[in-house]
Amino acid sequence: MFRYIIIILFFLPFSLFSQKLDHSFKGKVLYNISFKLDSTSSRSYNEVAELLFNDSTSLFRSVNFGKRDSALYSLEKNGDFEGYSMSFFGETLTVLPFQILKQHNTIFTFQNLNAGNGINVFCYAEPSNSIEWKLIDSTKTIAGMHCQKAEGKYAGRNWEVWFTNEIPINDGPYKLSGLPGLVISAIDNTKTWKLECLKINTDLIKEVNLNRYLRTGIQKVSREAFLNEESNAKKSYVQNRMIEFLSNNKSISDDEIKERKRNFQASVDSDNNWIELHP
Repeated sequence: MFRYIIIILFFLPFSLFSQKLDHSFKGKVLYNISFKLDSTSSRSYNEVAELLFNDSTSLFRSVNFGKRDSALYSLEKNGDFEGYSMSFFGETLTVLPFQILKQHNTIFTFQNLNAGNGINVFCYAEPSNSIEWKLIDSTKTIAGMHCQKAEGKYAGRNWEVWFTNEIPINDGPYKLSGLPGLVISAIDNTKTWKLECLKINTDLIKEVNLNRYLRTGIQKVSREAFLNEESNAKKSYVQNRMIEFLSNNKSISDDEIKERKRNFQASVDSDNNWIELHP
């Protein structure tokens, strides 16, 4: 896969958090996300993600990213700025290419892009009512909770979700929010992205410190500009990786050059099933 598989947030602007950089989240929902990065392949991935929430803010991210975030904050708090070990780095890999912050009727998406010549960090904002939901007169019990069906379309995918008003928060995994209750499960029309609730903890008091994100490097853009950057990164990846490869390998045969280019191109081509499809 050509996009960098580790998503690291360098900073979050003060304005996103109303000047408050320490958040107490009163609840956490764990979701299993099963997905395919390549729509032409049978290979699927599974990751566990967490939705942390309080009365005004929620944060959705992979559990592994949360582990990294907590570990790095602890290290920096103790004056250790060298970061975590390579073994910990390997144990907390994630291929989920997004972090979603919802606050004050706005959804902020954070994402890294790799065009083959370095990592760029982007952030874009959009209104929280981007999905127009249609409530369906169909109910069922999931994990002992009474759930209702809803359908909505976002970013090129049609979503079928089940939500419950027994957990009275209008939120859910990823950007699937705005329903009169918590989204318990969701699947897209291609059945290549599926999100299912694993556990709900409403007694949690979890402190998340966001000060360390106040670093330079992020590019705040519109969603349209981000999609353009994403497309351009894919187009540039092979060329930039070949430039790097040839600069480090002066004596190499034409056949080896062609093979390496084919491998880079195959990596790009197999990364074709993003959760947000381009227009």
